[in-house]
Amino acid sequence: MEMELIANPTPDWRVSVNAAKSSAVSWEIGRDWLSFIREHTAVWAKYADAPAYNDPTRTVRDLYSSLSNTLTLMQATDGRRVESAREWRVNVVTRYSFRGGWLKNVFVGGTGQWRSANVVGYRTHGIPNGFPFPGLGGTVIASDIEQPMSGDPIITLDAFAGYSRKIFRDRIDWRVQLNIRNLLGDRSRIVQQVYSNGDVRQFNLPKPRQFILTNTFSF
Repeated sequence: MEMELIANPTPDWRVSVNAAKSSAVSWEIGRDWLSFIREHTAVWAKYADAPAYNDPTRTVRDLYSSLSNTLTLMQATDGRRVESAREWRVNVVTRYSFRGGWLKNVFVGGTGQWRSANVVGYRTHGIPNGFPFPGLGGTVIASDIEQPMSGDPIITLDAFAGYSRKIFRDRIDWRVQLNIRNLLGDRSRIVQQVYSNGDVRQFNLPKPRQFILTNTFSF
């Protein structure tokens, strides 16, 4: 769903607002693989105590045990909202153009972006083991889809200013523009993933403030 509003409060001032909502859902994730695992579990169970072919310090049971959480989570997330997806986004752009006086042909403006909070992890709980295996418990610790942990919304601000005019006997349109990305120089970390206890597992940093100068000639 997307909505857009464009307004001109004055002949020289233009404002546009765009808002969008999206929903990303996991569906039929790894079903063929899950079927493959179930079909071969009985075969692997016969060799539960055999060493793994690529790691003699671990057994087939150890390898299967490490899969239990992932396999169970794949089943639980079927039809659920995709982790890390941001449901809402809003963009605001404003521009003012001077048409007279000593600032004639100068324009200034700015853009703002807002992104809603995303899911960065889940609490854990014990659930019945959907993939039983000899020597493994009847329950496994898996992510609790009903207890998501959210990150922070993202807000970014940019600004621009420029000047345009005709040159070479009005045969060429010239425009020079300065863009400033990350206007406030925000360096706050953006959490992407957390452990089940809430500790940060992965994060990104926004790009530092940037100044971009462009010259455009149209003819």
